[in-house]
Amino acid sequence: MFYLRKPQHQSEFPFLKYARGKLDPSILTKLILSQLGSSDDRVLVGPGVGEDAAIVQENGKVLVIHSDPITGAVKDLGRLAVHISVNDVVSKGADPRWISLVLLLHTGVKVDEIRRIALQTHEACVEVGAAIVGGHTEVTPIVERDVIVSTVVGEAPRDRFFTSSGASPGDSIVMTKTAAIEGTWILSNQFPKLRQTLGDKVMRRARLFVQQISVYPEARVARAASGVTAMHDVTEGGVLCAVQEIASASGCGFIIDSSKVAVADETHRICAALDLDPLKTIGSGSLIITTKASQTAALIRSLDKHGIRASEIGSIRKEGKWLRDKGANMKVPDFVREEIWTVVKD
Repeated sequence: MFYLRKPQHQSEFPFLKYARGKLDPSILTKLILSQLGSSDDRVLVGPGVGEDAAIVQENGKVLVIHSDPITGAVKDLGRLAVHISVNDVVSKGADPRWISLVLLLHTGVKVDEIRRIALQTHEACVEVGAAIVGGHTEVTPIVERDVIVSTVVGEAPRDRFFTSSGASPGDSIVMTKTAAIEGTWILSNQFPKLRQTLGDKVMRRARLFVQQISVYPEARVARAASGVTAMHDVTEGGVLCAVQEIASASGCGFIIDSSKVAVADETHRICAALDLDPLKTIGSGSLIITTKASQTAALIRSLDKHGIRASEIGSIRKEGKWLRDKGANMKVPDFVREEIWTVVKD
């Protein structure tokens, strides 16, 4: 764990003690990415803004390694713990192989809760073809509700893996499925009273969004396609943050047309009721793919053939980061903050 000492850090980053969610990239770079231990020539891709998984050379292949905690959800923790981490691995073109889980359980945990988490993680691992190979379990008063941290290790060919930094000016930006999939599911569980204004049908459908959390199907299609230059799964900060991270990692800019970003009716209604922007709301379940413009149509056709909705939402540019909304271009900030934390307080 990292501790900030002395007030000078607080004056340099005065908002840090109040922030929730991802660290500002400037803080991440200065305080953490500058302290990475010993170097290793086998590390092909290490920690970086927008690069959520490490890529390490191993016996003619590469290992893709990623860790993630589940902190914003209270239901289906086991399923999320597996799929959220697996998403970061498969978006690098790898197949998930091994998973290690750390379960931090609150002191009032019941046996049925533990059994449910174990069953969910088992079923999710079967879905993606991965084995649980270890981890740690602990009942601790440090957490008020159960927290799961998962580490996934995947394998990919040495000459066929992807990063977030491969995009180039002129590439098309393709998004799968719809915006704020995970956020829609979280909010439907956190705010059951919304059914009084939105209706039971909308809320029931929203609670089924957890079934769309995995991006493994579209990642497999994309990695086999021609012209794909980068992939990045959508997580905190939503579609805008994911595209921002690809552009930053690639040293480029971008422009997105908000009218081309698919937003499900359930998402639109829930976000409108809570005054949230779906493009800035946590969106696990959607994959951002950049591809050579000449191959965009073929990629979208291939995804559609496999039953995966996809749309071209913008393009990579040499510089400038813009969102076109209602005919006007608005500058996208360097750090896109997650919207869900403005309403989810616990």
